[in-house]
Amino acid sequence: MPSNPFDIPQADIQATFDKLEQAFKKFFKGEYLDTEAFDRLHSIYIPLACWIAGNHADKPLIVGLNGPPGAGKSTLVRLLALILEQGLDKRVLHFSIDDLYYSHEERLLLARAIHSLLATRGLPGTHDVQVGIRLLEQCLSGTKKQIKVPVFDKATDNPKTKDQWPDIQLPVDIVLFEGWFIGARPESDDQLIEPINALEAGEDKQGIWRSYVNQKLGEDYQQLFGMLDLLIMMRAPSIDHVIRWRYLQEERLAQSTTATPDSSAIMDREHIERFIQQDERILRNQMLEMPARADAIMEIGDDHQISDIKLR
Repeated sequence: MPSNPFDIPQADIQATFDKLEQAFKKFFKGEYLDTEAFDRLHSIYIPLACWIAGNHADKPLIVGLNGPPGAGKSTLVRLLALILEQGLDKRVLHFSIDDLYYSHEERLLLARAIHSLLATRGLPGTHDVQVGIRLLEQCLSGTKKQIKVPVFDKATDNPKTKDQWPDIQLPVDIVLFEGWFIGARPESDDQLIEPINALEAGEDKQGIWRSYVNQKLGEDYQQLFGMLDLLIMMRAPSIDHVIRWRYLQEERLAQSTTATPDSSAIMDREHIERFIQQDERILRNQMLEMPARADAIMEIGDDHQISDIKLR
């Protein structure tokens, strides 16, 4: 069990737990989380939320949460939002970079114009980054108004229509922004020369796709990530762990969705391995370089639980 690295007084942690105990039990039951995860409320989750709240000052605090597919980012963000809102009286907006994906048709146009691999959502170049930038700019504007938050429907592989986007009232205190390559940086041109897996070697022999993805990551995504005040990294032990966790994530999605038979959202193990090969270059690079600059690092152990957490 990791110890509290945030220097949050135990009395404050216990007071927050006591205030939200019933809400925690309901949340953990709804998310099918085990007792071991519940026990980490005192050592990890409440202290992390208190640390985030302590960094909030006179303007909205933009917090980026980076972690590989299947690591539990979305669940963690929902739990942090619960603690921040109901326990620490902060107004919170949370969303995912996944909610910025282009539509299926728009990605098909990219695939025809540049490279076939761009038809698949996930990599830099498949998001409408300006939507995310405008959303954060609205949050930072200081105005009191109601805005809509974008939502992507993975079951249909398309964004939901704007009339289905949820409303949120500004101002907010904290924005939690999660995604598997939040805060990632591009590689050098030299690093792109050699393929790193079978997918790159077989389907991107000339490096057109990976060069385009890397170029996009170095452009407007850096403007988006430059708006972050804090960067939290969830670090997996290996790519093999990411594949396994992603498969578990798809199983849960299959159980909860009403996806149509031709939906591209629900993937079997073969498709997941291909999906991760597309992400592998960025995943490996950020595993190496991001820990030196992340504000907090959450080490995820072999058992898919947080084994350690460190502050920079």
